[in-house]
Amino acid sequence: NTCSNGRCFEGPRTMRDGDARLVSGTSSDNGILEVYYSGAWRPVCDDGLTGVAQVVCRQLGYGGGTATCCATGGSSFLLDDVSCSGSEPNLLACSHAALYTHNCTAGENIRVACTR
Repeated sequence: NTCSNGRCFEGPRTMRDGDARLVSGTSSDNGILEVYYSGAWRPVCDDGLTGVAQVVCRQLGYGGGTATCCATGGSSFLLDDVSCSGSEPNLLACSHAALYTHNCTAGENIRVACTR
């Protein structure tokens, strides 16, 4: 079994487009947001934070959280100008600029902190 944030899966977990993870944080419930798409993990630009933490934290098995700007991380951004209602299954279902289209630098990664 593969387990992450209290959720377990039978056998190896296959990544799906839209899966989210938090990296370079102090624990598994916080860090720089990355989204899986087409075989790679990519960061999300901080231009637009509406509903992002609600969607990501729920997706990761948490009750809620906050998203903030200006973390330093990767610059091959998948998403920019993200706006979610909060009920979407993942960030790809939220409103956003065309994939890989952004006006961001490496210091504009979204940082998410989830809460139970």
